[in-house]
Amino acid sequence: MKRKVFGCLSALLLLCLLASCGEEEPAEESGSGSASEIISEDKSESASEPVSYEYDGEESFSNLTFSNGEGKMGDQDGPAYCVYSTKGVQAASMEIELSQLELQIYREDGAHVNAYIFLGVDVYDPETGYWKNCADAGLVYSGRDGWHVFYNLYSTADPNASTWYESDRRLRDDHDYRLVLDSSQRDGRAVLSVIDITSNIRVDRVIFDLQYAKADGSNTAYLTDFALDYPEDTMQGPDGQPSEDWIDITLGNTDRGIYLRNLRVKNCRVTRDGVEYDWTEEQTANRGIWPDASMTGIDYACTRVRNAKENIAYMIDLDMNR
Repeated sequence: MKRKVFGCLSALLLLCLLASCGEEEPAEESGSGSASEIISEDKSESASEPVSYEYDGEESFSNLTFSNGEGKMGDQDGPAYCVYSTKGVQAASMEIELSQLELQIYREDGAHVNAYIFLGVDVYDPETGYWKNCADAGLVYSGRDGWHVFYNLYSTADPNASTWYESDRRLRDDHDYRLVLDSSQRDGRAVLSVIDITSNIRVDRVIFDLQYAKADGSNTAYLTDFALDYPEDTMQGPDGQPSEDWIDITLGNTDRGIYLRNLRVKNCRVTRDGVEYDWTEEQTANRGIWPDASMTGIDYACTRVRNAKENIAYMIDLDMNR
């Protein structure tokens, strides 16, 4: 996975620290900037009950009709859709109906793309306001490994800590999930929780270093991101030759059977000062789509957003077939 949020670094080594499974609460990390602690335990987790929004929004658009303009779009290496919050957010959550998703990541030659569904956070310098760090955390489907948790960091306080992690726990694709990313518990730390809302249990949780982040949310902004990403063996143009141009690579993978359809996302929420709010336009800095209508070369709707109700509930199709 190339960095998805604001140009973060490429993945490093896989993190291999597993947490003990007998603790209800995560243990504190030892020392400044220590490596992450992973907790994967099936325990009931009470979640606040947001209003259940149906997919009855009237707004729909695609990469042929929507232009990013001056808005940020950090995910520019494959079909993708992002929603960015304004600053001051301490946590974000969304519900994903994996049970309704249609996914095909394999080409006819056996090579595959990777699919991502995740939350992210951008960290800003509290004095200058400039961007300083970021993290992505959520679900990835890579090869035959099925859906599972990952995270990717731009920087860590410990220079020897890994910036990439993938869980070995596979999620059921006939269940639905709530993802919660939370940086409010302590300065410099974030927690991703994955709750199986079909079975009403927490199925995975990961705690990681979020360097420079303030727990009060004063220097953090969150995002949602949904994307298809190209491993190295799929980075060719239509002529089959290696390429580093993302439009060329997208065309080289067009009409080869790849799609992520009917991704249903709902109950998207952000937390400010400990209070949860629906992810309305008021909570939104901008939306970003890749490609967008300002780009030339891709002549079909490979990225579509349907039935959007502000940024609370929407449906996404990443379909690389004309």
